[in-house]
Amino acid sequence: MNTFVGWDSMPYHNEPSAGWKAYKRLSDMTQPTQIFVFAEVHPFSICRPQFGVHPGTTTSYHVPGNFHGPVSNFSFADGHSEAHKWANSKFVNPAAPETSTFWHDHNSPNIPGATTAELRTDFVWLSDHATERSK
Repeated sequence: MNTFVGWDSMPYHNEPSAGWKAYKRLSDMTQPTQIFVFAEVHPFSICRPQFGVHPGTTTSYHVPGNFHGPVSNFSFADGHSEAHKWANSKFVNPAAPETSTFWHDHNSPNIPGATTAELRTDFVWLSDHATERSK
């Protein structure tokens, strides 16, 4: 479950962070068609109930799953679901050592063989669909 949806606890990995909206009710959302609630998670990255994203950066603390090819499935607050195709397959299917550091600190410099531009596109999509800036 998206860290920014339904969160009612102390921050984990500094998220949800100040400057970004945390949604406790559907009525808190201005764009429920754009905010994911549930995400497919890579099995090596499962450790907590939430799917962690650091908005506005090229990092996340969980890795998207890829059980259906080069896409990950997301369900959104309005009830629809969609498969999102990633710009770089290394984003969703990283060839990395099985260390807790990699699987819980997913960022562009740590993904072998992935180009920065493609990864930036992938992290921006994830960030844009996890939350929005507070006003």
